[in-house]
Amino acid sequence: MRFSIDPGGGSYSVSLILGGKTLKSNVPSPYKFNYVVPRGSLAEGESANWGVTSGAMKADSSMSMITRFSLMFRHTSAFQAWYPSGKNWAIDLSEVAYFMFWVYSPNDATIYVRLAKDDNNYYRANTTARAGKWVKNIIPLSSFAAVGSPSWSSINYLMFEFPAGTFYIDFDYVFAPALNEQMLVRVALSRPSASAQSPAIRDIRLEYGDWLS
Repeated sequence: MRFSIDPGGGSYSVSLILGGKTLKSNVPSPYKFNYVVPRGSLAEGESANWGVTSGAMKADSSMSMITRFSLMFRHTSAFQAWYPSGKNWAIDLSEVAYFMFWVYSPNDATIYVRLAKDDNNYYRANTTARAGKWVKNIIPLSSFAAVGSPSWSSINYLMFEFPAGTFYIDFDYVFAPALNEQMLVRVALSRPSASAQSPAIRDIRLEYGDWLS
């Protein structure tokens, strides 16, 4: 996003709004907004970077939904799988709204997902797997329940909590700030008196790509 505004004798502020939610106030120019993360960023040959409960199996599998590989996890009792294995992701999720993944299992199952700062402070939600079908899960971050005192701006690992069994996980987009919501740019202009020169908007542009990288 880029804009050019002449403050004149007053002032202005710019906000970026998605789906009715103010995503960013006092936006600078230029401002890079990460609308989506790369496809398959956690499943494309990434099993070595995942940690699992002792005794559980993990592997890259060619039985995938989106990318060339999925992640296969298996254990004979309830277990956990987490990314990254060192629990040191240090990712800021304050500007996203959805967590998305695909899951396949031979059996129906309830799966829990954690987005955690540490083992005592995390957000948790649950979803389901349906026997013999790839299921796409789109979980709003607003539906995650807080345990302890986590912060969306400081997430150190993603964790799946599985019951006993075999599960395949794949990703197209892991996190997104919006699905089909409308994106708006709101500009507030002000001046101290009627005689002061009004601010003037010269140009506002929303551009998609890596132009700020």
